Parts: sequence; structure tokens; C-alpha cells
Amino acid sequence: MFEHIIDILLENFDISYCIAVNIATYLIIKCIDDINGNKIVPRYCKRIILLLVIIVMSITYHVVGVNTKVIVNSAILAPVSWSWIFKPLCGRLNIDYRKIDDVSE
Repeated sequence: MFEHIIDILLENFDISYCIAVNIATYLIIKCIDDINGNKIVPRYCKRIILLLVIIVMSITYHVVGVNTKVIVNSAILAPVSWSWIFKPLCGRLNIDYRKIDDVSE
């Protein structure tokens, strides 16, 4: 039963896609954060960057021949996996980008 659930998950999601989207988004936001100095990157900019990365990765995966259903499911899972897994991990490792509290005025 447990193996069947894992098989279904692996058929419907591409974990490497989610990881690639999260890493690319993180690196772009981190670079912008470093360039901005004392200014934080606004939340809407982070979301636009995420959306652009998802679009570029989706096009790339589609050209390679990955099933569209898997791409859409993985695009939905990518921000969720960031919020629940990768962001808390970055926070614990102190490699997260700046927050409002970190900027001195």
C-alpha cells in the first residue's frame, strides 16, 4: 500500500523540477538581495521571480519531453515545498535572504 502511494507520487510529480525551481529562484533573489544593499526585495518581486523561473523551467521540461500533467503538478508543488521544507531549512542554516527585521534603517 505504502509503495503504491509512493509510485503514484513519483508518476505525478518531478522532484528534480521542484528542487531546480527552488534553487534557481533562491539564487536569483539572493543575488538581487545582495545588490540592493539595505533594501529588501519586496514580496511581489519574489513572486514574480518565482513565476518567471517556473515558466522558463516548464518550457525547458516540455521541450525535453516531460508530460505536461507532471510539469503542472510539479509547478504547483514547487512553492509549497519551498514554504514547508526548504525555507525552514535555509532559516536554520542562516542562509536565508534578508527580512525586514535584518535591515537597519
